[in-house]
Amino acid sequence: MTQPILPTGARVVGPAHAGVCGTWWRALAPDGTAQLVLRIAAPDPALADRVTTATRAVAALRHVGLPATGDPIRHNGALWLVAAGVSGSTLSELADSGGALLDLPAVATIAAETARLLTALHAAGLAHGAVHGRTVLVTAHGAVTLAEAALLPALRGEPADPATDRRAWAELVRWLVARWCDGQPRVDLLLRCVARGEQDLAQAVRELRDIPAGDLPTEALTLSAPTEALTLGVPTMALPDDAPTTALSMSPPVDPFVSTRVPTLLPDQPASPGRTYRSAGPAPTIPQPATVDAVFPGSTTTEGYEATGAPPSPDPVAEVRFGPGVPAGPPAAPAWPQPPAPPARPRRSRWRLVGSVLSALLTLALLVAVGLHLWQRMSPLEVRSVQVAVAEPPGERCDVTVDVVATVQTNGRAGTIRYQWLRGGAEPGGLLTQRVARGQRTVTLRLKWAFNGTGSATETAVVNIVEPTPIQGRTIFRYQCG
Repeated sequence: MTQPILPTGARVVGPAHAGVCGTWWRALAPDGTAQLVLRIAAPDPALADRVTTATRAVAALRHVGLPATGDPIRHNGALWLVAAGVSGSTLSELADSGGALLDLPAVATIAAETARLLTALHAAGLAHGAVHGRTVLVTAHGAVTLAEAALLPALRGEPADPATDRRAWAELVRWLVARWCDGQPRVDLLLRCVARGEQDLAQAVRELRDIPAGDLPTEALTLSAPTEALTLGVPTMALPDDAPTTALSMSPPVDPFVSTRVPTLLPDQPASPGRTYRSAGPAPTIPQPATVDAVFPGSTTTEGYEATGAPPSPDPVAEVRFGPGVPAGPPAAPAWPQPPAPPARPRRSRWRLVGSVLSALLTLALLVAVGLHLWQRMSPLEVRSVQVAVAEPPGERCDVTVDVVATVQTNGRAGTIRYQWLRGGAEPGGLLTQRVARGQRTVTLRLKWAFNGTGSATETAVVNIVEPTPIQGRTIFRYQCG
């Protein structure tokens, strides 16, 4: 069954689940990047402006644990936020999965990283406002990510309140301790750090780092979950009215975030020493050759032999000869003839050297030109900009068809544009394709929108380009028939 396409252009890969500020979907962008897509009901334009301001403020921090969502996409009275490259499981999902086993150092690590992220938000004059088990994610590498940062205060129109974040953080850590660490050694030390964190998160981070591992287990934790691991413990809900309706009947895909690994060592704490392998004894030494004393004829003296049961074989190097006719030394080896010296190579002329250099330069220039030509021909299509306008405003005419024209500027490369039209008050249109020829820098996309009956309405037409470059353009016009 075809997987639904959200108004952001992403393809749904899992069921919906509830967050604090709205509904989340796990989806894949057209280029295959994993995304978390959040839908927030926002009928009030002022509310949408506050959410945009909050998301931009969080994105300006450029913090890896506070994912940027970009400006929200408005569609049918709702805001759609996209966080790209975010993975992991929420703490609520880990608690409800039943297979997770967190020790005290792991809980202290999660508490310290969450407090560090909240401290970064507070230093920028922001507040999270929704610190909860559903908004704290733990990635496959043990990193902590905070979702929905600064959204709840923006939705309520309230100023940033770090004290609320500190209290919510303390309640979250106490819940983690009660869930996983009840009765473990040094849990009272962790709870004292939590109590101080309600007043000063930075001090809590410093004290959490100093909690020793001691005799606590130090093996890393691997959490395994079934296909729907990312939606365990939270109510699964259907897509909203303005989203595709096939999400409820689609078969559950293989979830890419089914394993989470949490380190059991605190930040900046040295790892426990590993095993050291040593030899069982000193390195063996090479025995020295046995000494051989002189043995005269008729003598049976054997002093100096090793106690091996047999005399050692004579050493040919230390052989001594006696008697006439024995040369004083070994004969000299014959002299081998030396090969003649190779003739000296003639020096290359200067003009020949210059010719070689010029030939190499010409070859290099030819390779650069060919490479540039191939790069220009093989480079992908890109969308530079898009402008949407009404070819002829309807004015006060009745029963008219409005011609909405989207003018797309490209980089002149060949390729295909995949897009869809989004009309106010209607379901998202299907994906359409437009072939672009090489050298064609302007592409026109049209929407025929028919109006019938009497009355007046202000309508919005949005072209949502999915590939090759995700971009949107919109126009607003008024239909009035007296």
